[in-house]
Amino acid sequence: MRKIILHITLLLSFCQASVAQQLNVNATQFQFDDMGYIYLVSDRHLEKINLQGEVLFRTSDLPFGDITYLDTTNPLKPFVFFKDQSKIVVYDNTLSRQGDPIDLFELDLGQIECVGGSRGDAYWLWDSENSELIRVDNQFRKLYSTGNLAILLNRKIQPNQLLERGDHLYFNDPVYGILVFDLFGQYQSTMPVQSTSRIDSWDNHVAYVFENEITVLWSDGITQTHLPAMNSLVDDFQYYSGQIYTLSNNILAPVIIRK
Repeated sequence: MRKIILHITLLLSFCQASVAQQLNVNATQFQFDDMGYIYLVSDRHLEKINLQGEVLFRTSDLPFGDITYLDTTNPLKPFVFFKDQSKIVVYDNTLSRQGDPIDLFELDLGQIECVGGSRGDAYWLWDSENSELIRVDNQFRKLYSTGNLAILLNRKIQPNQLLERGDHLYFNDPVYGILVFDLFGQYQSTMPVQSTSRIDSWDNHVAYVFENEITVLWSDGITQTHLPAMNSLVDDFQYYSGQIYTLSNNILAPVIIRK
């Protein structure tokens, strides 16, 4: 039986309250933490700002080149991942570095090419050499792993993002779709949608970008809401407190989603 996909026009409303102002920022990535603060990544530094755009903390301590990924799953321990150097640097919520950089090459965990934060002060790692998803504790001791997913799923897979939200881990593969796992690394399903960059999720809804258009796939797995293509390239986006925030050409702006 064919599933009928409802295409619902997304109504946009830019609020004038301070929580929803358009902000001019110098950044290529951003992340909200659970406290409502925003972390910005530029080519020279990290910044932590509030919703009014005021800079609270800044660090220029970027010793390993361009940041591949910023994660604020634990608001007290945001971290950045440098893929080319296979290193993680952990900060506190004032952007003071916590301990020495973590060298994943030295931990004998395989060829780690993607990292995501996990509740309970843990991490998800993708070992591309063994096609294996690994969960480790804050000392990077292995808690459990999936085994070879290429064999299990009968295809070569390569994520560009690991995202833990609620009771699920979302594994974004630009070719095959968004793979869904439980928090023990057990494969559950694949959403056959293509996301060429970042994904986000809340309340079992999933948002993704394809060809510069943001789409929300609601929790029923059928209803979709489309955000019309941006005038300029969407560099990053995230859901926070009822809105999707987009970063485009150094402009951070909110969009209210109405289903």
